Amino acid sequence: LEPFSADNSNYTGLLAEIRRHLGSTWVGVTAPVPLRRWSPSFMAKVSSYVDAVSPMAYDSGIGDSAVYANWVAESLSTYRANLEPGTQLLPSIPAYGPNRWHDPAVENLDSVRPALESVGGVEGAAVYWWWEMGNADLEAWGRLIA
Repeated sequence: LEPFSADNSNYTGLLAEIRRHLGSTWVGVTAPVPLRRWSPSFMAKVSSYVDAVSPMAYDSGIGDSAVYANWVAESLSTYRANLEPGTQLLPSIPAYGPNRWHDPAVENLDSVRPALESVGGVEGAAVYWWWEMGNADLEAWGRLIA
C-alpha cells in the first residue's frame, strides 16, 4: 500500500480492516520519507497492523551523496525506534534513471550502503526499480548484499 503522507486515522482504520480480514497473512506497507511526515506515534500505530514497513528512500531531491546517506540513516533510525517489536524494517532503495526528484549519481545503491550499515535492525531492502538496473547497479547490489 502506498502511504498517506501525513498521519491519517482513515489509513490506520483501513489497515485494521485489512488485518481483521486477512488474519495472519503477511502484510507490508510503504512509508513516506523524509521524516516528520508521520509522527512517531503514527509509525507505531501503523506497525501494529502490519508485518513490515518499507520507507521509500528515494526521490529526495538531495544533491549530495553524503547528505543523502545521512538523511536515509536518520529516517531509518527513527522508523526503527518507533516500530512495534517484530515489525520488519525493509527500506525501498533506488536504482533507476533520473527524474526531477532523483539524481542517480546521488541516490544509488552505493550511497545508501553506509546508511543501511549504520542502522541496526534493518531486515532487508527492496530495490526500486529492479527492472531498470544496469551493470553498475547490479555490481553495487552485489557489494551491498555481500
